Amino acid sequence: MFVGTVVSVQAGAEQRVTATFRVSKAWKKHLGAEADVSTEAGTCAATMTPGVTYLLYARELPAHAGLTTERCMGNLPIDGAEKPLDWLKRNAKPTVITAPR
Repeated sequence: MFVGTVVSVQAGAEQRVTATFRVSKAWKKHLGAEADVSTEAGTCAATMTPGVTYLLYARELPAHAGLTTERCMGNLPIDGAEKPLDWLKRNAKPTVITAPR
């Protein structure tokens, strides 16, 4: 789970779309300053619009390299994420964001 702004979106192989996020805050997993997140094209595809900041719920799956997400996982544009962000501020400690090398 992290807060990040979409830098770019690219269509990839196997009906997948991958977005690169500039990460500003993360919980549960240490992330670098940027993270690539893929989603399947189609009805379960997560919305990832360049320039938009999201609270994103992502996971690692053995079948796909990197992080993946889906529409039903609860991803929200940051403007609509006040309640979960308030909960995270009260109950969770963010991880350290590391700059790229």
